[in-house]
Amino acid sequence: MWSAETKYDVLVAGAGPSGIGAAIAASRCGAKVLLLEQSSRPGGVAVRCGCPGIMGCAASGQQILSGIGEELIRRLARRGVAMFKKSFRKDIAEGPITEEIISSEEEIAWEATQMLREAKVDLLAYCTVYGCEREERNLRSLKAFCAGENLTLPAQAFVDCTGDALLAHLAGLPVRLPSPEERMTKTVMLRVRNLEPFDVAEIKQRFRTISASFPFPAQNAFMLHPSGMNGDFLLNITLIDGDSFDPADLTRMDIELREQVPVILDWLRNNLPEFRNCILECSAPAIGVRNGRQLVGRETITCADLDEGTPVAEPVAVGMRSYGGHGTSAFTQSWAHSQTGLRGIPYGALLSPECDNLAVGGRAISVEPRAVSAIRLMGQCFATGQAAGTIAALAAAAHRLPEYAPVRERLRQQNLRLDA
Repeated sequence: MWSAETKYDVLVAGAGPSGIGAAIAASRCGAKVLLLEQSSRPGGVAVRCGCPGIMGCAASGQQILSGIGEELIRRLARRGVAMFKKSFRKDIAEGPITEEIISSEEEIAWEATQMLREAKVDLLAYCTVYGCEREERNLRSLKAFCAGENLTLPAQAFVDCTGDALLAHLAGLPVRLPSPEERMTKTVMLRVRNLEPFDVAEIKQRFRTISASFPFPAQNAFMLHPSGMNGDFLLNITLIDGDSFDPADLTRMDIELREQVPVILDWLRNNLPEFRNCILECSAPAIGVRNGRQLVGRETITCADLDEGTPVAEPVAVGMRSYGGHGTSAFTQSWAHSQTGLRGIPYGALLSPECDNLAVGGRAISVEPRAVSAIRLMGQCFATGQAAGTIAALAAAAHRLPEYAPVRERLRQQNLRLDA
């Protein structure tokens, strides 16, 4: 448990998949770690935004999930609270993970909390970071507000797993923002139940044939999959555009998204027989934001890199090569590119050229905004977080950023896949 008297080697901001990976990895490397989370429990988008589906686990029917992310899935599976998204199989404690994984918010948060406790990570919840003290090329401390108190939290090294490069932004380090064309739609996830039996592929095709009458015409894709273990379904069909970094616009989007919910449900009940008696179980507590700030790093992943499969000299994780989707005027943008294969995520994409004790994990690593889909799924966020936590632990011990070789060795010892 956090104590003001404890001296921390590594401070991780954000307890989503990347922050969980970072905190556990840093602790396993011998660092004393504090993990900050603005909500009540770990899990990030999987818990706060009503999306307990862990995507980015497999590609072309082959497992790509590894390291701490895989550990979490196997632990959920051994308890019987995880299943494959398409086949609904639960026998996944052993053997290859060949599909995306579904669990529940409660189970993901519980299992992540147990893993953090076992790793001796101190977790400080209900904690909002609002400032960062930087001295030349090093961060010294974070300013945070928790339970009515202003806190100053120093450490030797830091990991930014906020999803929006918040630490880098507060420290005055270069970051980039997507243009309106490059932004992805914001959504509020819905959990529904009491549906008639249906075939997912068939109902998606049928939706396309009648989508012209859908009350929000920019939504031309029907995204539905099981949610949890209880026969309910996650419906990803609300959408809106706006600036999630503008306080007024963020509030507007939340209000308007929730106003869409009864309109959409009425349309579904009237147009899809399987939904005639559907019941809204709940809506997500927070908006899902897919693309925010990214670090301007020592190396940047570009769409051209993904298209050409440019070799990566110093990989610290594995990402996809496709990009685009979840657009603001239609699901698929004109510039989206779907292609098979994997590409390594470079060491330099996790580091700022202007700071020597900060590593970034998750969707905020250095990537062109249009290319973010290659690295933003939870499986990849676990991996880049694990890499960032390892980097930070080694930096805290040596008081300088490590060379690539020892990082690679530690990540291999932690069973993280590095090569595409």
